Amino acid sequence: MKESLEIEEQLEGRAYWIEGTTRGDGALHRHDELELNLVVGGAAEYLIDGERVSMRQGTLLWLFPSQNHALSGSSEDFQMWVYVFRPGLLDRACKTDEFRELRRAEPLRRVFTQLSLAAFESLRDLCERAGRAFSENADLFNASIRYLLLSAWQETLGRDSESLRSEALHPGVFKAALSLCRDPAIRSLSGLARQVGMSSEHLSRLFKQQMGQALSDYRSEQRFRKFKELYSAGGSMNMLEASLAAGFGSYTQFYRIHVKMTGKAPSEVRRGS
Repeated sequence: MKESLEIEEQLEGRAYWIEGTTRGDGALHRHDELELNLVVGGAAEYLIDGERVSMRQGTLLWLFPSQNHALSGSSEDFQMWVYVFRPGLLDRACKTDEFRELRRAEPLRRVFTQLSLAAFESLRDLCERAGRAFSENADLFNASIRYLLLSAWQETLGRDSESLRSEALHPGVFKAALSLCRDPAIRSLSGLARQVGMSSEHLSRLFKQQMGQALSDYRSEQRFRKFKELYSAGGSMNMLEASLAAGFGSYTQFYRIHVKMTGKAPSEVRRGS
């Protein structure tokens, strides 16, 4: 699905700060803008064009306009800066051979890397400065993200992307993971297997092998992510309503997963935390 990002006319791009397990609907999407992701803390996984990429603190990941992607899971302490850059900015800023690849619709290679501590701290500081400018001054923000763009690409070039874990997924496993991201309330895993064209046994075995966890556990994590999204600060649902809407079959089931995911009983957690 091609997504249209809302970027104010006077801006050359946009900054996003993502944390915890709260995020969008998990749908596979792409957009005209080049995207830069810098993981500041915790861990997460992206599904990108049939491949799973695991990220941790210091991971730098680029997503090009042709690449369909979805954030499929993240830890409670996950933190990440996301920057998107208008095509016009790329045309003006990336004219030399070193940077021209950034103007492509699709990358020439898998473009992700694990930064050294010094490089990570430097780019994190640039992201923070640009993030402050985003809400304060359009001209300063535009100048900041241009420098961030070029600096981050220089750090990417020549680094060994194989230090990060990535794996090509079976099409059925990829489709099943995306389905559960979009709709964690799916109750029948055998029905899900039929939907992706696999037997229940084959899907369960291959999913655990390639995704590193049981299909039912992945579904529980997605339901918990959806619960947190529904039970966020200012939400109108109470805890029971939010847990049932997220797909948990009962409060007892939700309680067990909550303790497993957080180490705390639901009653110990305040709304929005």
